[in-house]
Amino acid sequence: MSLSVIPQQVNAQKVVNKNFFYYHQICRTTTCQGAVFVGDDGTIFNRYISGEMYAFEKDGTKKWTYELPLDYLGYLDPQYKPIVDTERNITYVSYQTSIRSSKPGGVVALDNHGKSKWHFKLPAGHPMEMALGDDGSIYFSSNDPKSSSTPTFYSLNNDGTLRWSYETENQLLKKTLIGSDGTIYAADKTNVYAFNPKGELKWKHETNDGWTITSLGGSKRIKGVYISTENEEYKALRYISGGEELLGTLINSRPDDIEVASDGKVYLLGEKIEAYNEEGQLWESMPLSDVTSASVTMEDEIIYYLGVDDNPRIFHASGINPTNGEVIWNKTFHSLYYMGYGGMDAAENTMYVNTNEGSIYKIWEGEESPTRIIMPNVDLPTNHSHPIARLNIRREGVPLLKKQSDGSYKYYRTLETGHFYRTYGADGAYYNVGGPYYVKNEEDKMSAHIGRILVNDEGVELYGPDGQIHRMLKKGEAIRVYNYKPYYYNVGGGYYVNAQYQTKFYVGFVQTKEDVQMYQPGGEYYKTLPAGQQYRVYGIDGNRIMVGGGYYIMDDPSKITYSKN
Repeated sequence: MSLSVIPQQVNAQKVVNKNFFYYHQICRTTTCQGAVFVGDDGTIFNRYISGEMYAFEKDGTKKWTYELPLDYLGYLDPQYKPIVDTERNITYVSYQTSIRSSKPGGVVALDNHGKSKWHFKLPAGHPMEMALGDDGSIYFSSNDPKSSSTPTFYSLNNDGTLRWSYETENQLLKKTLIGSDGTIYAADKTNVYAFNPKGELKWKHETNDGWTITSLGGSKRIKGVYISTENEEYKALRYISGGEELLGTLINSRPDDIEVASDGKVYLLGEKIEAYNEEGQLWESMPLSDVTSASVTMEDEIIYYLGVDDNPRIFHASGINPTNGEVIWNKTFHSLYYMGYGGMDAAENTMYVNTNEGSIYKIWEGEESPTRIIMPNVDLPTNHSHPIARLNIRREGVPLLKKQSDGSYKYYRTLETGHFYRTYGADGAYYNVGGPYYVKNEEDKMSAHIGRILVNDEGVELYGPDGQIHRMLKKGEAIRVYNYKPYYYNVGGGYYVNAQYQTKFYVGFVQTKEDVQMYQPGGEYYKTLPAGQQYRVYGIDGNRIMVGGGYYIMDDPSKITYSKN
């Protein structure tokens, strides 16, 4: 059997030469499982199961932070992305509660600064994937994990009031769709429901002969919906419009999602990726072999794939040509921690993925794409003039560049291998090493460390990339740190040290040239430090040099000298 299509021109975008960098953001627990989503306005949302969500500009600048109030007793399920109403400047976030809890979930509306405008708490159940109507209404399905309440489909007004609700017969599928004529679609295991915006049921289509609905898909380009179904013997893709099953065809695997392209071709995204046109199956592809898990999505005619192989520390990211199923770019990289759900910005051919230790990886198109170095654990621009890192040149042939008045970079000299250079910030893909001098970031030739940890006692383990103890550190060792999290320090090459009372992170040293007054955290005078002494510096905040426990001295070059460790 064949499938209907809506002929339109394909506007596929070329994606080549993918690279990646990452920037860091800490979540408030050691379980940072999360997901990255890209809003229609280009905002990058990093959503953690712990109840935190961060919003970033495309260049990595943080816009705002939102923390789910503790009395909601909720978490942010990574698979349900927020939706952005750009016309009304509202971001909608759904939250869920533990299956052990009898508390229902809800929806929160946030303004442009991440502040809560309103909170809608469901009577029962948990909200799932949301859809936004042209009039600003919100639609979503809700199931109760304990099955103690009736599955319900909801519509909310954009002021947080209930517009209407509809109870269904079985557990609902997570996806909600809106068709080209404004019809709202939902589905449970055996029925497809079509509503008008007022909440009136236009039609209900029931599957028969033992077929179960496994996924729902469509777009605002078509008036109907596609469903994947299966029984004990077969799997099938069906097209439902006006309450009638118009066409269908047998398929090879159960999809996690169904997408419809601008030319009407239908893509089944899951363990296998299948594409169908009016003649039946167009192609079938498994872009990377030997993967244990994968997530696939489609944005503006490019299929994005993120897979994990049998070693959970190796990840694959791919872009796939929907016309023929060919992998048109592929990136394989390592990480200490598991990857989460990915977000895609198809307009810039960019993929963002999250790790459960709090980092976001940005995978983007080649050198011509806008890039920016984000120094881990350092806010740029800084609020002081001291170096924030030391750049270690590990290979030959790295040029020192001088920035010209027209913004271009001109060769100045070649840097020496093995030397360290003070780093004051970043300009695009370039490290600033003082004045008009810059070094272009090349990860295989250099590394930037931001501080050290001091080992204060015995019994501190150094772990290798495989998660096993590499050796025991000695009391008094000072180890370079390239990045840190609330519970571990990255000391280079995939090696790390757990954060514990026997270790202390510091960023440099201060030498007193004259007697200097030390102040308590509240600003009161504490004591005078004598001239000629050296003290570790644990941070710099404006004109305050932090010397431990919140105590500080003033940054006065006539009395002190600061050196980066």
